[in-house]
Amino acid sequence: LPSHKSIPSTRPEITFSSISSSLFTPSPSSVPDITFSASTTSTSGTRISMSTISVTPMVTPTSRIPVVIVMTLNATALLITWSPVSEASGYEIYISEDRNELSKGKRQSNERIISIIGGQVTSHVISDLKAFTSYSVTVASVDQEGNVGPRSTAIEMLTGEAAPGPPRNVTWVFIGNNELNVSWLPPEFPNGIITSYVVT
Repeated sequence: LPSHKSIPSTRPEITFSSISSSLFTPSPSSVPDITFSASTTSTSGTRISMSTISVTPMVTPTSRIPVVIVMTLNATALLITWSPVSEASGYEIYISEDRNELSKGKRQSNERIISIIGGQVTSHVISDLKAFTSYSVTVASVDQEGNVGPRSTAIEMLTGEAAPGPPRNVTWVFIGNNELNVSWLPPEFPNGIITSYVVT
C-alpha cells in the first residue's frame, strides 16, 4: 500500500491499487492496520489540525478443510475428524441425509449444524442418528469474527445396523386341518439388511 494518499473532502472514498495478494490471505496476527487521517488547513495551505484512526481489516477464513474423515462407531453415532485450519477459532459440522442438496451448499430441513469452539479441536462424535442410514458430512472453519469459510467436500457414510422393528400387517388363514398360512410385510424400520424371520 502507498505510505499516504490525499483525497478531497467532497469524495470520502479511496481505492488502492497494486496491493499484494498476501494481504488477503494472512493469519489474523499478521493482518496490517490501515490508518485513515482527516485534517484541515488554513488558506495559506498550512495544516492546522489532524485526527487519525486505525482499522484492522477483517479476514474471512478462505481455506477449505483439505481432509475430513468419517467413521462409523455404531448404529447411531459417527466420528468426524478433520485437519486444522490455522486461522480458525472454531468449526461448523453439517450433517444431512440428503447428500445432493448438502453438497450444493443448501440447508435442508433435516440438516443439523454442530458448532465446535476451539481452533485446535479436530474431532467430534455425532450421536442420536438413525440406524443403517446414509449421512453426508461437511466441515467448515469459523474465524474469531464468526465468518464461516467454504465447506469441505461432502463425505457419505452409513451408520451401523440395529435390531429391526416389528413386521407389519401380520395375518393368518387356516388352509386345512393342520395348516395355517401366515403373511406379513417387512418392518417400517428394518435398521439393516433382514436375512430371515422367526415364526413361533
